[in-house]
Amino acid sequence: MLDLTSFRRICIIGPTSSGKTTLAEAIGRKLGYPVVHLDNLMHQPGWQPRGWEAFTKAHDAAIAGETWVMEGSYKQTFPQRFARADLVIYVDVGRLPSAWRFFRRLWLNHGTERPFAPSGCKERLTLDSVWHLGIKHAIFKHHGRREAYLAYLAQHPHLAIHRITRFKDVLAFYQAHGLDLPAEMQ
Repeated sequence: MLDLTSFRRICIIGPTSSGKTTLAEAIGRKLGYPVVHLDNLMHQPGWQPRGWEAFTKAHDAAIAGETWVMEGSYKQTFPQRFARADLVIYVDVGRLPSAWRFFRRLWLNHGTERPFAPSGCKERLTLDSVWHLGIKHAIFKHHGRREAYLAYLAQHPHLAIHRITRFKDVLAFYQAHGLDLPAEMQ
């Protein structure tokens, strides 16, 4: 079994609404590591992007730390992040479960700020958010991203890689590592 305590810098990647944020928080609490949410580095209030240069600078400062749990993809920064990481947890659940979770989250949280989301960024039930994240990314780009992620991971043989491919295995991961279960999993 994977021993989380033997890793100091942990990346969690995967599609939208796969549970990366919640898993990162649970691992961070368990290990006492700072948790870095890449969406928080990229977005200002109202989901306005900071710009790529500002994001990359914040990202590179975050990965310089001795310990961290970092969640989010932003594959353009995989090379420098994977060079510093020692474990990547790839939450590679299917496109339909991810899309379902995205639409459910959007419906239940419309108009509110989710925990750990960028400050001032409320969930928006708009045609753009439904199309961009829910349909385009969660459904249509899922398979191509899987292939790209696996190719990136293969280029970093020093990394320990733990791939989770079903939501029931996400639950088993929480239980196996003594992580606090989120309310929706209890």
